Amino acid sequence: MNFLFGMMMIYYTLNSVEKYFENKEADMTVMLGFNAIAVMLVGWLAGEHMVLHSPYIFSLMYVWCKLVPD
Repeated sequence: MNFLFGMMMIYYTLNSVEKYFENKEADMTVMLGFNAIAVMLVGWLAGEHMVLHSPYIFSLMYVWCKLVPD
């Protein structure tokens, strides 16, 4: 159940962010890769060895909130 909710949040967030990266696929790919690497690095430093699903969702939501402050 939690995994399904997480996948729905990723879909919703990426769908909303995608509008701002229209015709800039490389920029969006770099943003997604940077978020993934940053989350994995923080997880590694914290000693967390499992898949970091929730922090990745929160990092995507942070980008969306910065693009759409209202």
